[in-house]
Amino acid sequence: MKGAGERLRERARQLGLSDAEVARRIGISARTYNHYVNNKREPDFQKLLRIAQILGVTPNQVLGLSPLAADGPVPADEFAQVPVYDIRAAAGDGQWIDDEHVKHLVVFRRQWLRTVTTAPLDKLVVIEADGQSMAPTINDGDNMLVDLTQTAPRRDGIYVIRLDGDVMVKRITIDPVRRLAKITSDNPLHAPLDPVPLNELHIAGRVIWLGRRI
Repeated sequence: MKGAGERLRERARQLGLSDAEVARRIGISARTYNHYVNNKREPDFQKLLRIAQILGVTPNQVLGLSPLAADGPVPADEFAQVPVYDIRAAAGDGQWIDDEHVKHLVVFRRQWLRTVTTAPLDKLVVIEADGQSMAPTINDGDNMLVDLTQTAPRRDGIYVIRLDGDVMVKRITIDPVRRLAKITSDNPLHAPLDPVPLNELHIAGRVIWLGRRI
C-alpha cells in the first residue's frame, strides 16, 4: 500500500507539478519538501494548508489520515487545529492535558467537526493509541478524537479513563442497576478489569472518531 507522501507526489504529477515546483510555491527548499513526501517530517500548520491548497486536497489527506482524492482547494479559515497528546509520556504523573505532552497538531474541517460533536474546539484533543488492547477496533498508533466535555458515563462507549495512575482507553459498559462501570478491552486476549462504581470512575473524555494512516 502506498504511503501518503508517495500518493501526494502522484497527485502533483497529475497536476503537472514537480517536487521542485511544489516546494517553490510553498516557499520552502526542495530538500524540506522531500522530507515531507518521504514521511520524514510533518509540515507546520501554515505549510500544511499551503500544500493542500496547491494540490487540491485536504490537510488530513496530506498527513495520510484520510484517503487522497481531489476535492478541490478549501479556504484556510474552514479548518481547525486540534492538538495531539502523548498519553504515554503522561502516564502516572496525574496530568496529561498540558503543553508538555503535545506532540503535534492535526487539522479538521470545522463543518465536519460540528457533525460529530457540539463541544467547543478547545475541549477537543487527539491522542494516539498505545498498544493493541482495543484491537481490532483501535490499533496501535491510531488517532482518536476525544470530546473532553463527556466526563460522565451516561452511555456505553469508548472512553479515555485514568485508573491507578495510568491513562488508558477502554470500552465502558454501564450497569445502571448496580451503578457500576464494566471496563473491557475489545481484544479478547486482554481480560476485563474489575468493575468500578460509577462515582469512582475518572473519565477524561469519550472517543468520538478514529483515524489511521493508510
